[in-house]
Amino acid sequence: MLSFDRPAHAYGRDSYVSDPAKPVPRFIDGRTNVPSDETPVLDAPAHVEDVPVADIIAAATGSDFVVKRVGVYPARYPGTPALGGYLLPIAMDIFRGRYRGSFSTPSAFPANVPQRYRFDLPNLNHMCRPGTGS
Repeated sequence: MLSFDRPAHAYGRDSYVSDPAKPVPRFIDGRTNVPSDETPVLDAPAHVEDVPVADIIAAATGSDFVVKRVGVYPARYPGTPALGGYLLPIAMDIFRGRYRGSFSTPSAFPANVPQRYRFDLPNLNHMCRPGTGS
């Protein structure tokens, strides 16, 4: 689960298989090859201003990592009904795995050996409204 607080314990573990023959479409909810976490529905406004960091440890045979921070409006949003169910992109970036060491020298993944991939997403300055989540 996502949280505004730093975890007090070690990170959890997700496992999935990404198949290049089955690219990820725009709507990804429920796919077994896309890990997804959510915050609880907010009961008060939350101002998020920071540089989000993706910190991933993965064993792969080759991959790119797409990380998105998305605002999720509930299916029914009485204040503005047109926003019901809307997914609002807030911050996102793509990390090209073959350039994890250097942009000038691409390299193959060490197959199935856990590697750390840490990268910043673009600056974030967003007000999350009550009744939404992300």
